[in-house]
Amino acid sequence: MPIKVIVAEKNSACLLERGLIDGIMIKAQKGMKLTERQRELNNAISKMRCLIEHTFGSIRRWFSGGRCRYRGLERTHTQNILEAMAYNLKRMPGLLVLQSIK
Repeated sequence: MPIKVIVAEKNSACLLERGLIDGIMIKAQKGMKLTERQRELNNAISKMRCLIEHTFGSIRRWFSGGRCRYRGLERTHTQNILEAMAYNLKRMPGLLVLQSIK
């Protein structure tokens, strides 16, 4: 069994132990295609992931996020909070326009 499969199985088992839903996408291996069920599962997972990852991608693009500028967990956490606040402020005008249309 390839190493990647073992890691994915360990992660899935860890999630199951903690009572969490396994949202890890399944990757096709060399010489083996994904089954129809696996493709459907990946499609369902990707619909949820894109909503969340869009936020982090925008923070990275707009504010050069994803890079720690400080040493220490407290300062780095503060940086992440400020980036999230800036993201929300940047999106606010568009959200208000959408809300007024409804």
